[in-house]
Amino acid sequence: GFAQTDHQGTNKAKTWKQDQPATLSQPMQQPELRATLAAGVKAGGSHCKLAIVDEMSAYLTEELDGDAVYLDLRKDADEIIPDALRERVKKMSNPVVRVARAIYGLKPSLFSYEAGRDRRFVEIGMKPVRGTKAIFKYVASGGEVCFVGVFIDDSLIVGHSTAITELIAKMQSKRK
Repeated sequence: GFAQTDHQGTNKAKTWKQDQPATLSQPMQQPELRATLAAGVKAGGSHCKLAIVDEMSAYLTEELDGDAVYLDLRKDADEIIPDALRERVKKMSNPVVRVARAIYGLKPSLFSYEAGRDRRFVEIGMKPVRGTKAIFKYVASGGEVCFVGVFIDDSLIVGHSTAITELIAKMQSKRK
């Protein structure tokens, strides 16, 4: 499956799931992967296609939701300060800034990204599959169907080739 396990088989994703708001999709686990593949192959029939989509720089475009997050540039962010700003930051008397956009490694970034991704999925016509938090269904304009299994910023899309082509075009135009 997609969930990382240690040598004793303990799921390391447990703490992440406990902290995650209930309204967001969760990382796709092995049962969801099997369900996505089975439903997609059935929907695609002889025109079945599989596509894997990785959203480039996914977190970096999302606005942070919820409580304000502050970053102390003196000690926390030396590697993320652009060279052009290093001197300016050194001259600041109190180099603490509010983080407005999501950044990798910051837990609220994941939640903000997933909320935005799920909202975009629904806006382009995808519907969450009842009983799951990681699978979406898409019905193309001609009635063709595909299923999307999500794992943070990666999507596994299985189904009718026409539906997949239409869906990927919509996903790309919505993210611009």
